[in-house]
Amino acid sequence: MTHARTTSDPILVAVIGNALDGITREIGQTMLRTSRSPIFVEARDFATSIFSADCRLLAQTHYIPVIGGATPYAQRAIVDFFGDDVHDGDVFIHNDPFNGGSHLPDITITRPIFWDGELVFWAMTKGHNADVGGGGVVGFNPAARDVLDEGIRIPPVRIIDRGTLRKDAWELILTNVRMRSLVESVLNCQIGATAIGERRLHALLDKYGAATLSDATDELMRASARQVRAQIARSPMGSTAQRAWWTTTVSTGAGPTGLP
Repeated sequence: MTHARTTSDPILVAVIGNALDGITREIGQTMLRTSRSPIFVEARDFATSIFSADCRLLAQTHYIPVIGGATPYAQRAIVDFFGDDVHDGDVFIHNDPFNGGSHLPDITITRPIFWDGELVFWAMTKGHNADVGGGGVVGFNPAARDVLDEGIRIPPVRIIDRGTLRKDAWELILTNVRMRSLVESVLNCQIGATAIGERRLHALLDKYGAATLSDATDELMRASARQVRAQIARSPMGSTAQRAWWTTTVSTGAGPTGLP
């Protein structure tokens, strides 16, 4: 049963914000306990994220900050490519550094979360895989002449279609790596972790409803913007024009253009 609650209560907003953070941590703990790769288990070279339907980053656990900072670009690349062609039960994969990715070993797995037939969230894992083919070792090839020497480029691809694994796309990826069994297990680990995220987000949606969660996440974004603007206002950033530009960018979400 869905409960109607107001997000004018700051305590409820904080509860929902912490619940989203907790879900990203649980996604990460799932990866730590199910991965066969020491890159995940020991180095923790990955990040987990929750995005809104329109790609706003709502919560994140960044075991490696540089991967965490790269997740919004990968999510946007997938959404821009598929548009409205996204369905309940889909899962997408991506690693292309020329379209939202970082370096090739950092593979993104993201799952759309639907509730009452509408897309509400995305649950993402992004982590360094031990093998992406190419001429190097564990994704590094100092002798590479171009990206094709480094490994396989994966544009936005629907790897699971409405709950069914696309064996053609799966085999295309795994045929291009040397350590097939390890890579396959790690990809399954990432996919399974997003399924945990889906389960927990559904429970949150059942408890509060999509409208309440939407209002709460909007308020969380506004509060974050207020905090950033306050920090910028207190910092010696140089010219007044630069400070005004940064403040406007944070408050409107504008892209990094026109820096004075």
